[in-house]
Amino acid sequence: VSQAAEARMRTAAYDARIYETEEELALSRRAFHERSEALAVARAAVGTRRGEAAEVQLQLEKDLQQVSEETESKRSRLSKEVGSEKEELEKSELQLEVLQERSRLALREAQQEPLSRLSAPEVE
Repeated sequence: VSQAAEARMRTAAYDARIYETEEELALSRRAFHERSEALAVARAAVGTRRGEAAEVQLQLEKDLQQVSEETESKRSRLSKEVGSEKEELEKSELQLEVLQERSRLALREAQQEPLSRLSAPEVE
């Protein structure tokens, strides 16, 4: 009887140990699944962040291209405006030179004319 009771006690102890082990295993499995889900969420978040970063980079590249094009357009327009103003300035300077030369010629003629009038009667 005592061997049978002892065997039952051992069996009950083994059963209890098996039950505890199965519970520990179930807890470990739940923890593993929770960590796996957390890892999947983290990977998705990283993927989302990478996607967002790629979108931001693409938008920055587009913005940079647009700014470059606008800058080039403004530079070209300003260059044309400066070129036109430079041409107008050169024309004005040329006109000024022509007017100055005409003024000098007119002044010389005016200065020489009275002398020739004065000297002409004296010669006669």
